[in-house]
Amino acid sequence: MGDFRTVDQSLVNGFMKLWIYQFYLLSHLSWPFLVYEFDRTFILDLQKQSNAFLKKWAGINKSADNGLLFRSKENFGLGLTSIVDHFERMQLIKCTLLQNSVDNEVQQLYKIREQKNSKLQRVWKATQLCQIVNAEVTLNLKFPGQNSTQGIGFGNFNPNPTAAESSRRKLVTAKAFSFSEQTG
Repeated sequence: MGDFRTVDQSLVNGFMKLWIYQFYLLSHLSWPFLVYEFDRTFILDLQKQSNAFLKKWAGINKSADNGLLFRSKENFGLGLTSIVDHFERMQLIKCTLLQNSVDNEVQQLYKIREQKNSKLQRVWKATQLCQIVNAEVTLNLKFPGQNSTQGIGFGNFNPNPTAAESSRRKLVTAKAFSFSEQTG
């Protein structure tokens, strides 16, 4: 919260402070979110504390809905990234890095961790989200959406998508972002 206070005390206007949040403060948190195993409740507390600063900088009433800050501009929001979404995205990137590692031992350790976390039901774990999102991305790569009038499913099956078609990490994080956009 020290970085938030420093930005709050700076002499730039509120929307510039929102820009600093989006492009500096979140990127400053990327490495710790990628490397460490923070508890999700800690991240939710961090989000609550940051929401007060964000609303102040945007000139929004304290009692306004937080979704206004984090919805996309197409959905009438400011388009900021929430700390929780950024944390989940970084944990998802870590999972895909470990899952697709060139070291077989790292892949085996990830599989053991994935099996252990699959038994948990009330606790959020990135491995669970990674399984769901990977299944969605695989489905979308093999059966892309219909965007012509040639008939349902005409030529849409792709059993082996190439690496160029499937920049998998980008697709996985985009799909996870769409999940959070739908639920948030």
